[in-house]
Amino acid sequence: MLQSPHGLEVRLAQQPARAAMFEACVDSAVPGLQTEDSQQAAAALQVLYSASAWDQLRSFWGMDGGQAADVIEQAIRSLLAGLQASLANATDGRSPPRSARTTDRSTNIQLHEEDPT
Repeated sequence: MLQSPHGLEVRLAQQPARAAMFEACVDSAVPGLQTEDSQQAAAALQVLYSASAWDQLRSFWGMDGGQAADVIEQAIRSLLAGLQASLANATDGRSPPRSARTTDRSTNIQLHEEDPT
């Protein structure tokens, strides 16, 4: 069902409602995010919460359903906590935490920011 044309058709038909649900989750957890950041976070939540994420954890990492659910929950909590911290830092004028990551969008590579102190 995950890879079939019919499965894709079913998922696409439900996508507007699912997108709205994930956007509402982000808006509730991190009120005040810019629209683009909120939409990106909602898209990430949808990927994390998907059957394919669960399937990959089971297939590639040998996890049972409960372990896969725990990993996905940890990832979602971490994503939302990071967004909350970034927003708090932006609104009070502080720099992002030392562990913050930035993405060079031209190469799509994750870069670690080093603390110069």
